[in-house]
Amino acid sequence: MLRVLPYLVAVWVFLAGCYGLATSR
Repeated sequence: MLRVLPYLVAVWVFLAGCYGLATSR
């Protein structure tokens, strides 16, 4: 599980960034 953690964090940050850009417009 710890081995996949960095990937999960990267995906979470990516989705959060896309969501933020989508809502800011």
